Amino acid sequence: MPEISIVVPIYKIERTYLEKSVAILIHQTFQDIEILLIDDGSPDECGKICDELAKKDARIRVIHQENQGVSVARNAGVEAGKGKYIIFLDPDDWLELDFCEVLYRKIEETQADVVFCQKCHDYADETPPLYFNQRPSFVLTDDDCRRVALCLLKDDVRAFKNIGDIGACWGKIIRRDLLIDNHIVFPAGVKKAQDYVWNLYVCEYAQKYVYDNYLGYHYLSDNPTSICHRSNKEISQIILSVLRQMDLFVEKMHPSDIAYVHALGAGCFNMIRVIESSYLYHSDVNMSYKQIKAVYKEYLNDPVVKKYSCQCCQKDFNGIKGKVRYLLLKHKMYFAYYMVCKAKGAIG
Repeated sequence: MPEISIVVPIYKIERTYLEKSVAILIHQTFQDIEILLIDDGSPDECGKICDELAKKDARIRVIHQENQGVSVARNAGVEAGKGKYIIFLDPDDWLELDFCEVLYRKIEETQADVVFCQKCHDYADETPPLYFNQRPSFVLTDDDCRRVALCLLKDDVRAFKNIGDIGACWGKIIRRDLLIDNHIVFPAGVKKAQDYVWNLYVCEYAQKYVYDNYLGYHYLSDNPTSICHRSNKEISQIILSVLRQMDLFVEKMHPSDIAYVHALGAGCFNMIRVIESSYLYHSDVNMSYKQIKAVYKEYLNDPVVKKYSCQCCQKDFNGIKGKVRYLLLKHKMYFAYYMVCKAKGAIG
């Protein structure tokens, strides 16, 4: 039985990126691993490439499934995994060669449920890699985990930018039993920020959560084929699906804790940034003020948004941009907000 199962969800990824990521996995300094390539019904040759790669190393297993989204693909990998620990990797990213060894030693040494590390922003062009100042390694307290959860609900994790990407599932090693025993899964059908929802439950159930300042995960920031860079007219509904999952979390875990309610209220406004950058003010989209106003109104009138957006106040927002967004949209000053966005770009 392998010590580590590495889950790689795959859909419409270029051969170059996929082969690079898998080659680095094969040559990890820690060899007691299995590599689970989850072909999520990709319409191109990804499934064929996965089968070719599996012939090169007996530790590679390929799971072909109908296209159901990255959440279902990752869940399938966790379910099929045989390792004591789980590592997630996106196929256009890559790991340092000693990533598995460093994180495995850390989680065994500390007997933690989760260990996560620092990430590096890499670029396909000549742009130099970018990484943040690294905070020394530490064990997260219960208060730290609570603060992480509140920041995830608020969609404001900048307070943790010097300790990796706390809101992602990758860059971590997780005890598989933590996920299985507590039924922690990625929400099916949620096409964006599913990591945030998953991490809410991880923070809730993890008894020991450790940050290691090792710089081990390479995140490709400028992949033009990534969903993060394309316009998406369905983004409002996608964000609403995230908020509904967060509503379920708050109702299940902290229904009487006003801090969680306020945090999700702020998140309802903060996540508007994603709608703006992915659709309303995207360079590929040309919308009139009337059309943009209709999107704002429909979003703000959604039952979950209305439930929480009235339960936050100005002090729940960090920075002037968030406060401006909150005040203008709360008071339905759509045209004033539209002019601000057009003058300075969407005020993310």
